[in-house]
Amino acid sequence: LIGTFGEEIGVIEVDRGDKASRQATMQAISEHVDQWKPGGRPLLLFPEGTTSNGEHVLPFKKGAFAPGVAVRPIVLTYTGDWHPANTNFKTTSGGEIVSTGDAEWAQEFFGHLTHSLQVKVLPPYEPNAEERADPVLYAENVHRLMEEEYQQLLTEVKRAGEEAA
Repeated sequence: LIGTFGEEIGVIEVDRGDKASRQATMQAISEHVDQWKPGGRPLLLFPEGTTSNGEHVLPFKKGAFAPGVAVRPIVLTYTGDWHPANTNFKTTSGGEIVSTGDAEWAQEFFGHLTHSLQVKVLPPYEPNAEERADPVLYAENVHRLMEEEYQQLLTEVKRAGEEAA
């Protein structure tokens, strides 16, 4: 079911440990960029390539930036009592970070009726000539912008939670 859904929405799978898979992913991104026209389905990428504990935006992989075209940065944070992106660990009530497995994650995910989050859509980021020529620089610059916006979003969500309490 999840695989069918992913296929329908155009998920591009990548096995980070397999060089051929990484190259195929880069090719799929390039093909999408080359064929895309205004009004067409955009390509949603998570350039960190993994999940985090939600405190910071992790460094970006360069693949999403290699085509050298404009991107639309979006930052989001979960606002509920459980953070579904934390797939490998959890924080105990005592503040200790402990690992979790797939079964425990699935139990938590399906045990919550809703997963609330706050989303902030930023203006398109148009790369300059230097960024178009250097995907690493482009990735670093977009990362810096998104980290600043993400920290601002976390502050806004925290403040709203405190005001509601």
